[in-house]
Amino acid sequence: MNQKRDDNPLATPAQFIKGVGPKRAEALKERYGIETVRDLLYHFPHRYEHFETITAIKDAQPGQELVFNGKVVDLAAQPMRNGKQKLEMVIEDETGDLSLLWFNPPLPLDERFDLNRNILAVGKVERYKGSLQITHPRLFLCEPDDSALLPPLRPDWKRRPLHHSRIVPVHRLTAILSASAMRRLIYQ
Repeated sequence: MNQKRDDNPLATPAQFIKGVGPKRAEALKERYGIETVRDLLYHFPHRYEHFETITAIKDAQPGQELVFNGKVVDLAAQPMRNGKQKLEMVIEDETGDLSLLWFNPPLPLDERFDLNRNILAVGKVERYKGSLQITHPRLFLCEPDDSALLPPLRPDWKRRPLHHSRIVPVHRLTAILSASAMRRLIYQ
């Protein structure tokens, strides 16, 4: 079906946004009532996550949800007695190190993260046997040019990473569109 596009860019049908297409446009319409660029811009997140403040590992306090920027220094997968797997990653910054743990990780994380790779880790800090750790943290890979964007943040907001190092909007998920995909669409 050939739809005529209005001269007003806000009236552009959602299917013409880069990365949407007819299938996703139909899902956006059914789930959220989003039919145009205007609708997408007025689709507000249900919450925000504050990833703009990066904490030094030495300043971590148990019980707090924090963001850390560190280099992967150790990564080891261990089988557990129940047949599942435990994955431990250790990151360090200039002030200390922090263990990141996953029990039966859903993805092969050990294949995605290389030693000496800079990452951001987000999660609730716990103390276990005298050491600090985060269980099932969210991770973000830092590209080489992202490192320059971590504290202090550059004022040039267009160069800042979209999914971290800022206040990040969180939209409800659909089977066809993840929260990060929704963020990318709105950012365009």
